[in-house]
Amino acid sequence: MAGEIHSRLGASEPSEENVEARALLRAIGTMQVAIWAMDEDGTCTLSIGNGLVDLGLQPGELVGKNLYELYADQPDFTTLTRRAFAGEQFSFEAPIGPTYWRNNIIPLRDAFGERVVRIFSIAENITERVKAQQRLEEQLALIQSQQQAIVGLSSPVIEVWQGVLVVPLIGAIDQSRASALLERLLTEIVGRQSSAVILDLTGVDTVDAEAAQHLSNVMRSVELVGATGLLSGIRPSVAKTMVDLGVDMQSRRTYPTLAEALRSLFGARKR
Repeated sequence: MAGEIHSRLGASEPSEENVEARALLRAIGTMQVAIWAMDEDGTCTLSIGNGLVDLGLQPGELVGKNLYELYADQPDFTTLTRRAFAGEQFSFEAPIGPTYWRNNIIPLRDAFGERVVRIFSIAENITERVKAQQRLEEQLALIQSQQQAIVGLSSPVIEVWQGVLVVPLIGAIDQSRASALLERLLTEIVGRQSSAVILDLTGVDTVDAEAAQHLSNVMRSVELVGATGLLSGIRPSVAKTMVDLGVDMQSRRTYPTLAEALRSLFGARKR
């Protein structure tokens, strides 16, 4: 291929085709890509593009060399080139040393369009894009970790006595927070073999239908794993909202303060 291009460029009388070919080569030479081609036997016939410098190569340096021999220690190279010589056109991304590349492999057939006689590759350096994606994923992981920590701090599960857990709730109770709380709480109940759980709502100013349902679900789940569920610190406004929403509180053990809920449990244990 390179020989064909250069032989055309070396014609005594420049033609429109030669001018276009020269312009194409100059344009490619300024792009941050690595373009190469090889014959069936592995001989490199084309090697151009500024992207070659990122691979420690110079344009034209690989021409005439056998790429199968040069990259004998990279079995993926042989596998991929065989796919191309079998007639498959494909793209893939892969690291090369400290850099990352997107490769577009194109099979070139003979004049009859039957047999693949050469493969052509355009490789784009995507290192910055990959690193930016990695940084984004790291930031997202950090944010998720921080959110989990915040949820844990906003709904701590505290063992105040052997077998007695207290969960002081503060602020709004949404689906995400309720799910995280329930998962942690059930794990703690089973792990510590707790017999009682007190949800303290002193720090909850208001509840809506969704929050009330979440609280009811938490209490039911606590009882299903064999622990006693208690509610403490329910503000009058919260109690009224729960009644208006039809939340069944009569079957729940409720106390005006956390202290009274604890005294009730400890008193029952002494008897």
